[in-house]
Amino acid sequence: MTGPVERSRFIAMTGLGERTGRRVLASLLDHGVLSAQSSRSPIAFAVPLKSLKVLFPNLWPEAEVE
Repeated sequence: MTGPVERSRFIAMTGLGERTGRRVLASLLDHGVLSAQSSRSPIAFAVPLKSLKVLFPNLWPEAEVE
C-alpha cells in the first residue's frame, strides 16, 4: 500500500477497537511516525530521521548522528 490512507481505514487495519485504534493513531502522529495535513485529512507514513536507528538499526549510518 502506498500513499495516504483515510483515518478510519487505518484504525480498521490495526484490528483494534475504535477507541484504542484512535489512541494508537494519535500516539503515532504525536511521535512523528505518521503525518497528516490537518486533524481530518488522510494520514501518511513519515518516519523521522531520529527514529531510524531504533526502527532500522545499522541500516543508515546517518541515523547514528544525534
